[in-house]
Formats: sequence, C-alpha cells, structure tokens
Amino acid sequence: MDRILLFNILMSLFSNIQGETSVPSSPNMKDTPFVPVIIVEGQNAALTCVVKNLGNSSVLWKKWENGKSGPKVLTANEVRVTADSRIQIFHDQGGDVWVLAIGASQPSDSGSYICEVNTTPILRTFHNLTVISVTTKLPGSFLPTEKTDEDGDISFGENTFSYKGLGSIMDHNYTDCCLIRNVSQSCLGFCTLKTILDGTTGEPNLCENDFPRIVSCMADGRDHSPCCIREGIPDLCQDLCRGEYTMVTDNVKTHFSCPAHIENTLSCIADGVEILPSEPLNLDSVALSPTSINVSWSVPFQNGDTLTEYVVNVTKLRTFDAPIIGLGYGDGGISYELPPPSVSQESKSNPVSKSNGQQKKTERAVNPEDINDSYIQAHAASRLNRQQFTNGSTSTSNLSIPLEENSEDRVEAKMMQVKLSADKTWVVLKDLQPFTMYEISVRAFNIHGRSLPSVRIRTLTLAPGVVRPPTPTDTPKLPDIKGCCEESGITTPLCVTKLCDPRMTVALEIPDLMICAVHAPVAFTCLANGRDHTSCCRERAIPSPCADLCAANFTTRLDFHYFKCLKHMPEYQSCVMEGYGVIPSSPRQVRVSNVHEDYVILHWSSPENLATSVIGYNVHYRPLSTYEADYSIFSNVHPPYILEKLYANAEYEIFVEALNEHGVSPPSQRVVFRTGSMNLVTAELEEATYSYNETACCEKAGLSSLCMPLCSYDASMSDIRVLALSCSTEFHTLLRCAAGGRDHSLCCERRGVTESCIGICSAKLPDSLLQMAENCLPFIGNIVQCFEEGTELLPGPVREFHANLITDNSIALSWESPIESNVSYYEVFYQLADPSFGKDLSTHLNSVNVTETAVELTNLTTNSTYLFSVIAVNSHGTSVPSSLIQVNISNSQFNGSRIPGVVSTPHSLVVGSHTATWVQIIWQPPLFAHPTDNITYRIHHRSVRETEYMTNDTFLTSIALEPLKPNSQYIIYITASTTKGESLPSETLVAWTDPAHSPYVEAPRIQPSSLLIEGSTMTVFCVALGDPTPTISLYINGRLIKQQKSRHLTEVVNKITRDMDIVSCLAENGYGAPMQASRRILIAHSPSLSAADVTLGAVGDIGTLECTIVAHPEPKIAFWRGGKDGGNRVPIVEGGKYVLHLEEPNPLAETKYIYTLKITNVTEEDGGDYFCQADNPFGESTKKLTLRPRLVQNESLNVSACCARENVSPTCIDACAMYLDIESVIDIPECLPDFNKLMRCAADGRDHRPCCNTKSVPRPCLDACHGFPIQFGADTCALKFTKSILNCFHENRELIPGPPINLQFKVISENEVLMTWDPPSKNPDAAILYKLFWRRSGEKRSDKIDTQNTFAHVQNLKAGITYEAVVKAVSSHGSSTLTPKVLFSTEDNTIAYASTAGGSNAGMGVGVALLVVVIISAALGALWVFRKRPFGLKPNGSIAFENPSYIRESNPDSLINGNVDGPPNGLSASVPSVSNGVSSANGTGWHTEALHTPRPETEVPPTLYEELRLGTEGVGFRRLK
Repeated sequence: MDRILLFNILMSLFSNIQGETSVPSSPNMKDTPFVPVIIVEGQNAALTCVVKNLGNSSVLWKKWENGKSGPKVLTANEVRVTADSRIQIFHDQGGDVWVLAIGASQPSDSGSYICEVNTTPILRTFHNLTVISVTTKLPGSFLPTEKTDEDGDISFGENTFSYKGLGSIMDHNYTDCCLIRNVSQSCLGFCTLKTILDGTTGEPNLCENDFPRIVSCMADGRDHSPCCIREGIPDLCQDLCRGEYTMVTDNVKTHFSCPAHIENTLSCIADGVEILPSEPLNLDSVALSPTSINVSWSVPFQNGDTLTEYVVNVTKLRTFDAPIIGLGYGDGGISYELPPPSVSQESKSNPVSKSNGQQKKTERAVNPEDINDSYIQAHAASRLNRQQFTNGSTSTSNLSIPLEENSEDRVEAKMMQVKLSADKTWVVLKDLQPFTMYEISVRAFNIHGRSLPSVRIRTLTLAPGVVRPPTPTDTPKLPDIKGCCEESGITTPLCVTKLCDPRMTVALEIPDLMICAVHAPVAFTCLANGRDHTSCCRERAIPSPCADLCAANFTTRLDFHYFKCLKHMPEYQSCVMEGYGVIPSSPRQVRVSNVHEDYVILHWSSPENLATSVIGYNVHYRPLSTYEADYSIFSNVHPPYILEKLYANAEYEIFVEALNEHGVSPPSQRVVFRTGSMNLVTAELEEATYSYNETACCEKAGLSSLCMPLCSYDASMSDIRVLALSCSTEFHTLLRCAAGGRDHSLCCERRGVTESCIGICSAKLPDSLLQMAENCLPFIGNIVQCFEEGTELLPGPVREFHANLITDNSIALSWESPIESNVSYYEVFYQLADPSFGKDLSTHLNSVNVTETAVELTNLTTNSTYLFSVIAVNSHGTSVPSSLIQVNISNSQFNGSRIPGVVSTPHSLVVGSHTATWVQIIWQPPLFAHPTDNITYRIHHRSVRETEYMTNDTFLTSIALEPLKPNSQYIIYITASTTKGESLPSETLVAWTDPAHSPYVEAPRIQPSSLLIEGSTMTVFCVALGDPTPTISLYINGRLIKQQKSRHLTEVVNKITRDMDIVSCLAENGYGAPMQASRRILIAHSPSLSAADVTLGAVGDIGTLECTIVAHPEPKIAFWRGGKDGGNRVPIVEGGKYVLHLEEPNPLAETKYIYTLKITNVTEEDGGDYFCQADNPFGESTKKLTLRPRLVQNESLNVSACCARENVSPTCIDACAMYLDIESVIDIPECLPDFNKLMRCAADGRDHRPCCNTKSVPRPCLDACHGFPIQFGADTCALKFTKSILNCFHENRELIPGPPINLQFKVISENEVLMTWDPPSKNPDAAILYKLFWRRSGEKRSDKIDTQNTFAHVQNLKAGITYEAVVKAVSSHGSSTLTPKVLFSTEDNTIAYASTAGGSNAGMGVGVALLVVVIISAALGALWVFRKRPFGLKPNGSIAFENPSYIRESNPDSLINGNVDGPPNGLSASVPSVSNGVSSANGTGWHTEALHTPRPETEVPPTLYEELRLGTEGVGFRRLK
C-alpha cells in the first residue's frame, strides 16, 4: 500500500464528525454544540452531545489522554465504564441529548472529550473542557534544567511545567498565515483544524502542492517535536511536528507509514500553539571583519514575554548547499560580544543598525559580570566531552572555547551553539575563520519548550586583509533645481514637485507630462544644470527623441512622441546625477573566486569617486547561451558576495553598480565565467570519501539485469510495481545488498516498523513473501531510509573469516575489518553445533569481545563440533555475521590448512507444489552471508529405493525436480555454495509425488458462443485433467494451432474464416490413451456462389441451371434474367415452364445450398443470361449463368458404332440402337458379361465420378462412372447403383467435355518440347481447363501443368530420355478421361503413340443405358453378396474418438465460380505420388494437417477424393484418371 496523503488520512479518520450524511434515517450529530466549556475548579462540568436517528447504534463518551495508548472510554450508552464515580451520563429515554457530567471538577479533568457513535464510518464530535485552578500560579522565574541532549538541543528535566489540556484542537486557526503564503483559495479549508475534523476541507489530492505551506502554518513556528517524542511518534513521522511536509513522490523513501500517529500529532500541535514561543523574527547578520560577524533578531511574535533564553546556532559550512549538521568541535574557537543587561530597551538593538539606508556602529564595553545568564556550549563529535561556561568563568570580555582542529577528510558541517538570556537580541561572534561561510539561525525557549529555528541566513567572513567599508559619510548636496524652476517662471506646485526634483523623475507619469508640457523646456533645462548630458544618455542607450532631454538647453515643446521616454527615466536620472557629481563612479576590480558547480564568490573594490557615500551595491547577472536574456539583480549587497543557485558547467556574465542615496553609479566592467562541472565535483567527492554502493553489491552478487533498477535506495515505486513479480525469486539478493551486512533493527524500531517486519531490517527473509508484502509494504520507506542511513553509521560485515589453528581444546580465528573501518570492537560467538539448527542460531551462544581482528578461544570440549561467527560493533549498532565456521575441536582432525568461513545453511524447506512427475521445493536462503556473495544452491535428491543422490544447481530459492516417478517417495536436502566453499546441509525433507492419471479433456469452449462472424476473433478454451499435467493441443480443421503443457489452454484466433468447421482439443500425458474432444462450429459470412458459366441445353429437352451457395445463416435465394436489350431484370417464379428447387444442406455441409432452375421444353428464346442471387444479414452475391440452346442430333448410330467396337454380343446390341428402351433387354441375362463394355460406351469418354459421389455411389462402383471396368462386385454395382450412375450420364451429357484429340509434340530444344492438342469433339465449349501430365517412361511420379490454352511448354527435360504424356479436359462439373499416352524424346520429333480424332457421342451413352438395366435385372440373385459386404461405409457425421486421424483429408483441386484453383497458365506443379493409398506430399491448407501422424506400421486408406482423382490402381496414369 502506498503512503496515503497526510490530510487524506485525516479525512478518513475524522470523516462525518458532525454526522452529516446523505441518508436521512442514518445517525447524525450536526446539532451538537461545539462551545468550549471553561469552569473553575470544584464546579460541575457538563458536556452536551446531540445524536439524532440513533437507531440500534451506541453512544460512547471518551477522554483523550495524551501520552497513553489512546482515548479512555468513560461511558457506553447509559452505563458508566470508568471507575471514577464523579462521571455520570444523563439521557432521556427516546431523546437525542446525551450529557456527560463531571462532578467536583479538577484541573486534571481539562482536555479533549469525544462523543462517538459506533456507526460505519464512526461519527465523532470533540469537546474541550478547561478547569481553572484557583491556587496554581505560573512560575515566573522557572528555568529549565541545564541539560543538553545528544543533538545539541536543550532537553528539560522532570520539573518542567506543562499547560497540557489548555490547547483546543478546534480552536487552532491559521488561515491568515495560509493567505500570506499564497495557499490556493480551494485549499484554505485545510488551514483550520476544525474544518479538517469536520470533513469540510475539500479535495486533498488537489492541494498536494500547497501542503508544505499549510503544514508550516499549522506548526505556527513552534517545535512540537519534544511532545511528539513523548507520545512515541517515530522520528520518520515527526515532520508534521516540525512544520514540515514530505511530498509523496515516486521515490521509495517517501512511501512510509504514519497514519497511526496522526491523532497524537494533532494533539501535540494544539497544545504547543498555546504555550510554546514562535520563532525569532528579522534575523540579520553582517560580517564585521575576517573573524567576526554581528547577528541580530527581534522578539518572537507569539509568547515572546514567556521566553527564558535564545540559542544561536552557528554552523561552519564546507560547501554552500544544505549542511549535514554534526554537532562538535570546529576548526577553532569562537567568542561573542554581548550588550550589558542594564541597558535600556532602545539600546538593546543591534549595535550595527540600519536607519535611512545608513549603518551606524555603536561601541560597547562589556563586563564579564553582566553575562550571568549566558554561556557557550560546544559538543565534541564523539558526544562525550562537553564544556560549559557559567558566571565568573572568565575575566575577559570575549569568551572563547579552544576547539580541536578539524580533520580535512571530514565533509560534514560543524555546528556550535551560543545561549543568551531572553533580554538580549544581538551578539557578535568572534574568533571565526577568515573567508569562511557560516550558517546562522536562532531558536527561542521558554519553560514549556522551544520554537522552530528562525530563517537560516548565511554570511561570509571577510578575506584576510579586507576591511569593511566605513559607514557612509555625508554625500554631496544636489543643486537647487527647484529654485531654478521657480526663478524661470514655473509656479505650478505639481510641476515644480514632479519635474524639478531630479530624485522624482523616475516617478513621472503621462498625466504629469500632459499637465506640465508647457513648462517642460524650462524644467529640463534646469535639470541639466548647465551641462550637456547627451553623451551619457547615448551610452545608456536612450533613443531619440528622448536623448534630446539630456541637452544643456532643451527648447522643444513636449508632445505625445515623448511619452515613450518615461521608461528611460532611470537612465536619464543616473546621467543627470552623474553630471551633478553626486553619485559614485563604477566599482572597480570585479573578479570571481571559489568557482563551484552551483555558486561563486564575487569580489570588487570601492569606486574611485565618492566611495564613502556608497551604501550598497547592485549585482546583475545572467547565463549566456540560454533563453534567459534578462539580467537578474541582487540589490544592496556588499563584497564578498556569494552568487548561488547557478547552473553547473554554464557561462555567466556579471556586472556591479554602486548605490548611494542619490542614485546608481555607471556599471562596472562585465565579467564572464563558467561554473564547475557537477560530474567532476561528484567524482572528487566519491574519491575522497567511502560510500557504500548497493548497486555494485548487487552486480557482484549476481542479480539479474532485469532487477537492477530495484537495487537502489532511490528506487521508484513504479519499478517496484512493474518488477515485483518478476524479481520475487531474487528478493533475497536485493535484501542482502540493501542491508549491506548491517543490523538496522534499532533504527526500524525507532521509526515505527512493526515487530512482524523487523526481521527485514537485518536481511532476514520472511517465510512468506505475500504476507510480507501485505504487512510490510506500508513501511517500505521507513525501512529503506534506515538502510541508507545505516550504511554511514553502522559497521559493515567482517571479511575473510578463517580458522587458522585447531588443537584439542582451542581454536585460533582471524578476519579482516570492514572496508569503512568504523568499528569499536568485535564480538565473536561460538556454540556447540546442534544438528537441528538452521533458522535460529541465537540459542546457547557464548561470546567474546575483542578489539583486534584475531582471537584464540580456549577451554573447548575435545572432539566436539562447534560453530563460530563474528560481528563488528560500534556505538550505533552492529553488523550481522557474514559467514560461519563449523569444525571439530581435535588436533587430529586439523590438516594444517586454513578453514574459511562459509555461508550458513539454507533452511525451512517446504514442498511448494507437486504432481506425478515433479515436485517443487522452496527454501529460505542462508541467514548469514556476505552481501556480495554469489550463492549457488545444490539440491540433492533420491528416491527411498535408491542409494545415490542426484544433484541440481540453481541460483534461485526454489526448484522443480523432474522427471520423477509417480507415487514415489523422495529424500531431499540442500547446500549453499560460494567461492569460499559449501555450507552445511540443510534439514532433510521427504516428499511424495502424486499417482498418475490418464488425461481427460472437455469439449472446447468457444467465445463468443452465440455468433461467430467471418473476419472477427474467437477465443478457444481447452480444459484438461490428468496427472502428470497433460499436454493440450488445439486443432482447427486438423491443423495444429497451439500446444502447451498445462491444464488450461486459451488461444485467441484472429480473422476467422468460413472454412473453419471442426475445433478439437487433444490431451496426452504419456499415461493412458490420449483423449480428444471436438466441436463443430459455423462461421457467419456473406454468401458465395458457384455455377457453370455456360450450360448447354438441348432444344425441346429440359435445361438445368444449378447454383451452389455457401452461406451462414441461411440466405434468401432467387433466379432472375435480364431483358434481351439489357433492360430491367425479370424475376423467375415457380410455374409454367420454370421449376425451382432448393436442396437442403446435409449434416456434414450445413452451409451449402444447391438451388436449381429447370426450364422445360427449351427453345431458342430461353437462351441468354440468367442470374442467381443470394443474400443474408452479412452481404449478398450474384452469379451469372448462360444457357445456350442447341439442336439434338440423332446419335443412335454412334452408340451402335461404339458397341460394335467393344464387341457387344449380338443379343445385347439392340440396347445400343434403341433410345432409352430398357424394357427391350431387361429379361436377357446373357447381357451381364457385357456390363463393363456398355458402361464404357455410356460414359462416352467423360468422368462422372463427382456426380456419382453426390448420389452416394460406393467406392467400388465409381470406376463405372468414368467408363472403366469394375474390379470387384460388378454384379452388385449393377443391381444397386446402375440407375444412379445412368442419371449422372444423362445429367452431364451436355456439361462435361470429351477428351482432347490430336495430342502432339514439337521439340524446341534438348530440354524443352511444345505439347499441342485440339479441343474435344464433344462439348468443346464446356472445357475451361486442360491438365497435361508427363513423366519418364516406367516411373510412377508425374508432373502436371494446368492451362486454359491448347498447348503447353514442357521444360527441364533431359536429352536421350523417353517421356510419356497425356491430357484431359476439365469443366466445372467434371473432367474427361485421359487421352491415350504419347511417347516422345527430345532427340526426335515423332509421335510414338498418339490418339486419333473421333469418339462416341452423348447419344451412344443413353442407348447403352438400356442394356445396363437389363444386366441389373439379371443380377438379382447376387443380393446376398451386398448384404454380406457393406463396402466399409460409415454413417454421415460419425466420429471415431479412438483415432484422431479421422480429420485427415487432402486439399482438393477445385473450380469455384469458374476460377481455376491451381497454378497460372504455363506453371508446373508436382502431383503427389501415392503409396498404399497415402499421399507423400504434405498439404498446406486448412484441410491438410492431421491431428496425429499415423504410426509407420498403420496403413491409412486413401481418401474419397484421392480415389475420385487418381482411381484405384497404385501405378500408371490410372492413378490420374
């Protein structure tokens, strides 16, 4: 939790104090009176609280008791809780008033009382009671005990009187102070404690920048720290007590926790503003000589009449930035000069006072007897030696304390104090060092406490030999300009005053010039005093016509052109005064010394003329090469002058002007200088002093670069939030380097860190990082500040700890001191080794203190094992042990070699998590290790059945041991290693692995579950169980998308497409069978249409236009045609010669719709363009279809010719001559042997297998669909499926082209031939693509070219090799059979084997159909064969979960909307060869990847499309048919 803004906490603590609420029925206290009650001792006191709508809540009266645990409960409802019988509660049943009565009041009853209602949030009102004692008198001559605390500030004895109880929180109003300090109007609600407690302040977050000024006003110049200390408020939370506010930034050190101390703090402030003095005012100092400074101030504004003394703090600075105060001896003594106490109030002012711009020095003779109440107290750096001067301690007027010489390597400032009685408001500090900067402040004290320091001022003593300029003497008188004007006739008083006084010219305004324009020539002539000042005005850059005013005789009448001259009046005045000879000349010898990165010291000499009239100097400066073109000015200063707050490594220009009562001198010469470089200063400082570098420690300790931003005392909370999780495993390294081997526990306790978090301050890692984050994060700033401060105060860890010699009863140990060597002594611990130790080494410890870095321990027990460690100690605290030595005290066990100290053992081993095959072990790092140790952990483990340990090394404090055996027991222990050696073993841990369970996976969950839209995103969730953790694989349409070892898999799939239909989750863990679950999805998308571009229809026959639509959700479909002249479209409606039919999608293709338009009795008028249109909510699509009518020829003779060529028997030849006359041959069983011949003629050289497949013709019968003999079961095919096959022949007779003719080749080169052919003789217009195949003779693998032309170039051939080629024609409904193969070689140009033109026509196929039906009737006796042989068919939509390869299918070549799915014209592509029915080439589309690669011994049957495209044989071009 970040540190909450201070006032935000106040708001939350005291919210709704007056019971304001937005709910009328809730309790409220808005009618409670807040008048303070003041009574005399012995009277009865009554405090009233009004609570409306109390309901079931309770009313409690409490008294705030400062210095104790908190408010003390007095009453609860009508019950008295306190034992004080004087307390009573008065309340009428059902009423709203609750009165707390205190009988026979006493002064101790004074204080704040709280009326509280236990609602959520709690409602409170505060009531102040003051009981005035009739006998107590304030001790007017009480003086504090002359006792000083370690910080050099006065601490008071037990007899200090307190006004506790007189301060009211509700009365403290500091709005006037806030207004003076420019607090924003919206934040003035924070300028009174009453509005804060009432909750009416406004928004705290908007006032963050104003809080420093608000808090300063709240403290009201008083130092409330002593009260806060008495209340137990940690020093880190005392900023409010001192009037300071710590801005919350991204720096980790500003995030500390103080909410628990807010109420006590406010109580101290409320009391302090009543009784403590405010700070002294008007502090001033003047360097009188190289060794003395005069300091003066005014009495505090508040409680100034109660003062007992002042304390002047004098700090000699080594640099001019904020000093590091260290009370102690300076480089020499100081003395002071005081006014005698007998002088009057007027004479107690500063002996160097300022009046009318002049300084006057008053000499005084000081009698030592007059300084009874004054003394000087200096504190040595060691805080052990103190000297105090009292009455009669010296016989001279100057008191001085000889101070030890300051060491040059000390960089902190030294502060000395001068204590003065309350009637003295100035002092002269003497015996200072020449040309040295001193910072001075003053505190006021009374019997109750002290003020805050006054403003701090800095004064530089003069350089040796430099004398302070004398007090200015009388300056020359001005000429009588007014008399000149009056003598010249100017009688208007305004014009005489404004124009004729040279000191008033800078105050001229435009109305003055307008009124006195007529007198201007006379006035400016008198101002010139008979001298021409034009050259001076030109030098001061006064432009025309303004420069005319500088002439000795000005005669021009003023007009509006001279109005712009008003801004040049200061320069004009200087020139006139210079002409009078009454202002000094320019300062001389301007120079710069002591150049630092942010300040310099300026020197200059007095002007040559009128130097004694100078009262001060103006310093002008500006940076060069920046946008700051204007000069900044410091007015009325004296040399030497410190010019501060400069940019580092920057050039500046300066000049100086002298000032007297008549004006400013001409400027001095310009001086340009460059400030020092910050980097050089920092490097010099780092070289001169040792500073602990936590970042270097982390680098040596092996902290990862990712976590290095956290290894700094100035780390940001932003980095902590970002890197906390990633760096949690390296937190022990960060903690060790942050602590630096030091024990910061005392600092953390002092700063309010809770007991549960104290261990962190000594680099002890808590058992739970999560618990630490919850409990200790609020104190992160407290802890980090202790870490940083401790590196300067606490001793670091010892180094190179060794055992040098071991005897039977003694051991000699040695070590090296810490790098910074701020050690008072060392403490050596030893104890008998306890086998069970690890986390706690604090028991049974013996110790020896030594000042050297070696010790010999004697009287040890022989043959006993001891542990030894050592820490460094100084007055601020201790280090922590950096290493341990464990040895057996026996001379025989010592081999003579030094035994190094090693880190302590890892400890607190626990099992973090576990499965069947791995166990996660977590442990705590060693308690004792040097911060820079790079620790490696070695994990030793074995099963209980094994004897040898296996080891794993890691730098982290956790590890997952794998692979392990399920349901097994393992023994584990850990050691830590550094370059010094290996630690002792940790405790032993026994861990079990879980039993193994086979995987189980749920069906994938899809989001969004309602509607998946093409192009959008879907999220897939796979959830699996099993032990060990299974590996989950996500597949879409058989393609692996993601795989990970986890129980949950989530994948976001972007830009989903319509062809995604099956989503599968597969889980396997090596135990049991893998499990798969799938879900079919539908992707919503706009319709896509496909259809034949051109359809031929026989005149008088039925013309069929078929449109295939793929869409989801279901589209609306319609046919229409355009007019012959291109006019408006005409819808096609059911009826007449039009028959419309929509084929519903099957379960495996739910988004595919086939819409058919049949036109009966086709005529020439029916020809033309038709349009199929489909639309759904996601879009629409239109496809053009063209119907071309043609006359039907009598092709029965051709049918007969084909049958004759195929040697059909004479008995069956009649079927070839009769058009679709089935009955004529149905009873002729002799025709069964001719079935394959008749089917060949009926196919007519075309491949009807796609159509047969849609009609559910089984695979064994598909060969008949393209005219090839059926290998097995021809009788069954004839019996069952002949009718479906013949329907395909009939439907496609006009849609599928016949085979191309006249395939030939021409040799182009020895590597290239040109293959040509002619279009098919049957349906040539239907051919939209040709497929050319070629290969070496005798090989199985072939190459392919797809082209729309009737030629193709075959390249990359080899000379002398015989090749063979075939070609087939393709339409959108199917393809022809292959042409006869052609053998060719690049060495000749002859066709070895070629096809001939011609072939049967469609009529022949129809005639053959008659004979086929006869064969079907003759084969009825083979029905039992069909029943016994189902041909491996499966029900539609079935899924075999035991074999995930069901998704496997090849990506088919397809034609959609007339577009060729294949390479462009002339490009070759390899056709995969097939072995055992499995394609050897891998697909690349969505439908090509298998869930599991089949095992080598498993044969996968060819897919349906492979058989359709390649046939059933495994060799030759039959595979391509």
